[in-house]
Amino acid sequence: MTDEADERPFDSDLDVAETATAGVRFNIAVGDTLSADALQPVARAAWGLVEDGGAPAELLREARAARRRLELVCGATGERHFLDNVIEYARTRRPRRRRAGRKIDGPPA
Repeated sequence: MTDEADERPFDSDLDVAETATAGVRFNIAVGDTLSADALQPVARAAWGLVEDGGAPAELLREARAARRRLELVCGATGERHFLDNVIEYARTRRPRRRRAGRKIDGPPA
């Protein structure tokens, strides 16, 4: 029996962002600018989630758009699989709760 965490393709927003960034860098390194260009907006949206922890609507939109752009690209099987996982992650992800300030944190800067 597996728990829900084992079934999720990514552990966190940071995991998505780092993986997408690695995909962009890899595709640039091998000269696949089509795949790199498709993944770049996904990486940017994922880093946005890392920064603000809000709803994943932009990540979902960008992943779906990238998936459509890569539909007919030869040899982009890994990238398409990655995007399918990002779409699933974004569809099932819940926004993080923002922590309320605590007295110990001191006054806002």
